[in-house]
Amino acid sequence: MENTLYASLVMALLCTACQNEAETELQQEKEYTVSIMARIGKPVSDARYVQQAEDIESAADFATDDKIGVYMDDNDEAVCWTYSGISWTTEKTLYWEDKESEHTFYAYYPYSEIGSTGIDKVKMPSLSKQDGSWENIPKYDFLVASKKLSYNDAAGVVSFTDNNAFKHVSSLLKIGIKAEGNMKEANIRQITLEKDGLTDQSYYSFDTECVTFNGNTENTLRIDLDHFMNNQDVFYYFILNGKGREDAATNNPIVLTIQYTLNDKSYIARHDELCPDLQSGCIYEYNLKINDDKIIIEGGSISGWTPGNDLEEIIIKGEEVEPTNQ
Repeated sequence: MENTLYASLVMALLCTACQNEAETELQQEKEYTVSIMARIGKPVSDARYVQQAEDIESAADFATDDKIGVYMDDNDEAVCWTYSGISWTTEKTLYWEDKESEHTFYAYYPYSEIGSTGIDKVKMPSLSKQDGSWENIPKYDFLVASKKLSYNDAAGVVSFTDNNAFKHVSSLLKIGIKAEGNMKEANIRQITLEKDGLTDQSYYSFDTECVTFNGNTENTLRIDLDHFMNNQDVFYYFILNGKGREDAATNNPIVLTIQYTLNDKSYIARHDELCPDLQSGCIYEYNLKINDDKIIIEGGSISGWTPGNDLEEIIIKGEEVEPTNQ
C-alpha cells in the first residue's frame, strides 16, 4: 500500500510539473505574440490634409474592415491584418523568436492575396477602373510602412505610427471644373488622361523603396460621365503612377481631354501640359476653366500627401490666356 501511495504521489507531482510547464509555455507564447498599431502619417500640428472632399479637409485614418499585409523580415508571404475600428487582428498569429533579437516588419495597404512575391515585389492596385469619385479613392490608394525593433523595445507591439507611420506611394490628381460662362449649363460626358505608363500594373519594393511597372504601357485612363453642371463647380479625383524625383527629367506631362455637350452640340477641350513632372506621394490640384476647346489652368497647388511630408507646397499660377474673340 505504501508503494502504491508513493507511486501515486510521484505521478501527481509529474502531472503537476507537466501542467506547470505547459502553462509556462502557453504564457510565454502569449507574451511573444506580435501586435500591430497603425496610422497614416505622423501627427504634426502643421500637417497638410491627406483626405479632401469638395469642401472638407480632414486627416486620413484607417476604416473598419480595412486590411493590411505585414511581412516579418523577408518572408515570402504577407500576413493579413484587419482593422475592427479599434484594433488590428489576424487569423494567422505571428510570434517573436525571443525578446532580444531585432526583426524588420514591412506593411502595405490594401492587402492583396495574389500577385506579390515578397518584400521586393508587392503588387499595387490596378488603376484602370477608377470612376473619378472621391469615395472610390481608397480602393486604389497604396500606402507602405516599415519598422525594425525587438520584442523588448515595445513589449511586442509593432507600432506603425509617428516616423514609421504609413505613407502614400502613388500620386493624387484633383481637378476642379469651374461652372463659369457657357459651362454653367454644360454636360460633362467624358474625361481622358493620357501619359506613358499612367495606369500600368505597378509593384513596390521595400528593398529599394521604388515602384516598378510591368511594361505593358497602359497610358490611357478614361471615365464616362453624364454630369450636368447646373451652375456648380465639380471635382474629380484620380490615383496615378508617379515617378521618383530622380526620374523627373524624363517624366512626360499628362494630356487631359474633356468632352462635354452644350445646347445639343458636342465639344472636346484639351490641355497638353498637366502635371509635367508627376512625382510619387504628392497631391496635384488644378482649378480649370473651359472655353470652347481650351482647358485653362486658373490656379492650383502641388503638396505632399502624407502629414509630416517635408515637401514645400508649390502654388500653381493661372495661365495667361488671350481673350476670345466674340
